[in-house]
Amino acid sequence: MAAQSICRLPEPPRGRCFDQPRVIRFLAESVAAGERRTDQYVYVGNKADFYLCRLAVDTPVNCGIKLRDTDDRDRISAPMEQGAGEIAPTFTPAIRIPRGGRMALEIWNNTGSAQQLSFTLTGYNRYFEGDMRSFNPYAPPIQAGMNDGSTPPGWRDDSFIYVVNFGDVAAGTSLLNQPFRINTDADFIFRALGAAVDGADASEVSVRWQDGQGRWRMNAPIPLNLLTLANSEQPRPVFTEIHYQAGAAPLFDVVNASASSADGLQLWLVGVKRSKQ
Repeated sequence: MAAQSICRLPEPPRGRCFDQPRVIRFLAESVAAGERRTDQYVYVGNKADFYLCRLAVDTPVNCGIKLRDTDDRDRISAPMEQGAGEIAPTFTPAIRIPRGGRMALEIWNNTGSAQQLSFTLTGYNRYFEGDMRSFNPYAPPIQAGMNDGSTPPGWRDDSFIYVVNFGDVAAGTSLLNQPFRINTDADFIFRALGAAVDGADASEVSVRWQDGQGRWRMNAPIPLNLLTLANSEQPRPVFTEIHYQAGAAPLFDVVNASASSADGLQLWLVGVKRSKQ
């Protein structure tokens, strides 16, 4: 019943517009070993506005990606990485790129050889755009529902992912009271959790975090595999959502009970930036 109470179907469009699914495939330029490219631009064309719902890329170990929108604003705070496999974040609300606009992809190659990544951008074109709330059909219904219609009057929500990097956590060690700073440009609403880790099993790596008032949301760290699907494209909803004020610095605890190092440990805080219109 709780899930049903927060899931809403998208409202019908107000005004003359219709949506058409679209998939953009983009092969980035080769990135030399140990280098970063910030100028990989994807143009959406002049026919219609494009709404990005899902970004997928196959990445080798030690490669990371970021995304900037048409206004050159970061939509991912730091490079998303994981062990070899697919990174595929979803964005709710969908990210609007106006006709004639472009998105910028950043590639961080921390490997020992040149890499060329292939991206798949899934979403829809909107023709004759009217006033319609942005709904992401590629996100889990519960995640999309929590975001649809919940923005207070006078405010705007923009999809955003904060990447919390813990680096390599040695076997049998803990990182306690690790601060993470929320940007000062907007509040952040934390709605879903993803994670990436290599080496140690997610069942033996535990985490906990504070809310926007500095209160711990767990009395002790909880294994990652109970909180989310590590190294997966699918984050798990955090309910109820957590509201962080701009500039907040919540603390995180990490405990690695494994006999192996938890390499490249990241938490992905999926949600929206909320700012005054």
